[in-house]
Amino acid sequence: MSTLNPLLQALGFPSLATTLGSIYLGVTIGVMLYGLTLHQAYRYYKHFPQDGLLYPKGIVTLILAFETLHTIVWMYIGYRYMVSEAFNITGTLTSHWTISATFLITSFSVYTCQVFYCCRIWTFGASYYRWFLIPAIVSMCTGVTFGIVAGVKAFLVVRQITDLDKISWMVSIAYGLSVSSDIILAGILIFTLLRIRRESKVPSTRTVLNTLIIYTINTGLLTSIVSFFAFLFALVIRGNLIYAGVSIVGAKLYANSVLALLNSRRYLNNRLQDDFSSVSVSVDISETSSTSQPPMYSAPPPGGRARDETSTIVWAVRQQSTFMSTAYRYYKHYPEDGLLYPKGIVTLVLAFETLHTIMWMYIGYRYLVGEAFNVTGTLTSHWTVSCTFIVTSFSVYACQAFYCCRIWNFGASYYRWFLIPAIVSMCTGISFAIVAGVKAFLVVDLIIDLDKISWMVSVAYGFSVASDIILAGVLIFTLLRIRRESKVRSTRTVLNTLIIYTINTGLLTSIVSFFAFLFAIVLRGNFIYAGVSIVGAKLYANSVLALLNSRRYLNNRLQDDFSSVSVGDSETSSTSQPPMCPARPIRGRDETSTTVWAVRQRSTFMSTVSSQMNFAAPPGLGEGPEMLV
Repeated sequence: MSTLNPLLQALGFPSLATTLGSIYLGVTIGVMLYGLTLHQAYRYYKHFPQDGLLYPKGIVTLILAFETLHTIVWMYIGYRYMVSEAFNITGTLTSHWTISATFLITSFSVYTCQVFYCCRIWTFGASYYRWFLIPAIVSMCTGVTFGIVAGVKAFLVVRQITDLDKISWMVSIAYGLSVSSDIILAGILIFTLLRIRRESKVPSTRTVLNTLIIYTINTGLLTSIVSFFAFLFALVIRGNLIYAGVSIVGAKLYANSVLALLNSRRYLNNRLQDDFSSVSVSVDISETSSTSQPPMYSAPPPGGRARDETSTIVWAVRQQSTFMSTAYRYYKHYPEDGLLYPKGIVTLVLAFETLHTIMWMYIGYRYLVGEAFNVTGTLTSHWTVSCTFIVTSFSVYACQAFYCCRIWNFGASYYRWFLIPAIVSMCTGISFAIVAGVKAFLVVDLIIDLDKISWMVSVAYGFSVASDIILAGVLIFTLLRIRRESKVRSTRTVLNTLIIYTINTGLLTSIVSFFAFLFAIVLRGNFIYAGVSIVGAKLYANSVLALLNSRRYLNNRLQDDFSSVSVGDSETSSTSQPPMCPARPIRGRDETSTTVWAVRQRSTFMSTVSSQMNFAAPPGLGEGPEMLV
């Protein structure tokens, strides 16, 4: 721990843990959530091109712009104070103009998201609901005014980090008003649902409404709680930046709530009316319906603005945050999968990735915050640094072993011979990584001593690249051979798509591993390869989970009885309807059995936008004939 930290506190300067530490943790979590924001925004632009250019597409673009700028500014602040100004006490205590800018950017981003929800109620709600928006709008305008004034005053009077205490009361008021706006908006939606439930006599309708009420309360509390803690820390614990770290996370949650809600329309479309997210649970129709079949899709009622009191039901689900992991989706949607395989491998990958993330977050905090201004502590190697070699290798090669198992279990027998060089390469690579980790425990005392084992790390990543190329080659060869023998245009189209898909996504982890290999062997005495390897490990884990979760997306076109996809059925189909998923063969699958597994490196940065992070409707939604779609 830095020996200067107690000295700085004795001189009246803030603690590094509550300033740099808060920024470090806030930026780390915020960047994770920003990745999900980009993911959700990509899905929105891809799947909803018919939405209005100015609204809601314009608001989404504005939110994305604010969040991008917000992330860039906070990443720069973190890098400036923890890296560029390391060991420079004067530079660390001097305020930079980007800190002042964050007050403006955060307030604009948060209140743009809240304006979105106000517009939804105003546009699709009955006229008397609009009166309830007046206190929410007043609270929002007052809050954003305090945020802007705080930012302007920061530019004028803040010269040192300690001067931020002069405007913390303004920041606390801004977040307090943000909490009140959230409560008012959520209250309007909950009141609407309770009133409809009270008037309904159909049990299935009441079940749906009960589910939506609980769903609204649980998800709506998330951003309110985060904003409340930012308000509390800014008001009560003066002279720190804890509220800044909390606000980074809060801004990302607001943006993700809007985008997740927009993207959820695809999954509510088959049961609720979705004329740009206006969902109508018509009590009158449901009460009098005498048919047992659910109604067909109907056109939205004329006069789009004058809708009845039930029009905003889906918008009660207003805070669907997107930090629910793909692993959660897998466990939730595929409980029938084998306990040991693939569920066991998924659990193993998730455990390694969790440990990997915790260790690297601790390493960053230790060296950038805990040992700030301590040259000896910064140069001393910690045991967690040595552990990362072993943990990373286990995580990466567990993912690659998953793909080997897929080909082995579901491919024709002669495909298994191609796995031999891949398995040899994988085993050799993980052996080098384990030896590097063990040697790091034994001989590495200083950070500069890691140069002694960098060649082992480079060899391990080199074998990882080789394994990726071999596995991708097997899958591409399989697809090309099937396409060459196929005579049906639809089958060839699917195969062409999968081939391009495999090449594009399969290159991603290979390229990342190659750069880690290159930096470790060429640029000695640095940690660039370590930074690249952190990203690489996450891409491998996401590729496995995205591939497993993609089975729902591919189910309507290809056979999917835990990853066996049959393209050949289209060759003999004589009907115009798509064939149903045939039963899984017991033994001896043909050469088309591994088609979907050619999509082996579906990272969340690319094509998983069509299958990942989807928010299905709550259980019970759409049951019974009373749902007017």
